Amino acid sequence: METEETRKVFPVENPRIGVTYGNFAQGTARRVFVPGITHVQESHDCASIAETVEWMRNALQPEAQYWVDKSNQTWWIKEMATLVAMLACFAACSP
Repeated sequence: METEETRKVFPVENPRIGVTYGNFAQGTARRVFVPGITHVQESHDCASIAETVEWMRNALQPEAQYWVDKSNQTWWIKEMATLVAMLACFAACSP
């Protein structure tokens, strides 16, 4: 957060991780979120997904009736179903 490149994007004296700078309405909102995982795991991490969903909600400003709370994540059901389907495929192919 102290590099010259970061200071170009976050024009404040001491930018901090997890703080939103700028304005969504003006298209200047910026934020750094650093999850405690590797890049490969981000799409399967509840905290990363919640952060992304919350960012989209703030940026898009949908009506409340069309939005699901960031803590109500159901993506893992699809992932488990995919795993079951893959295992069933392997079982079906074995003699």
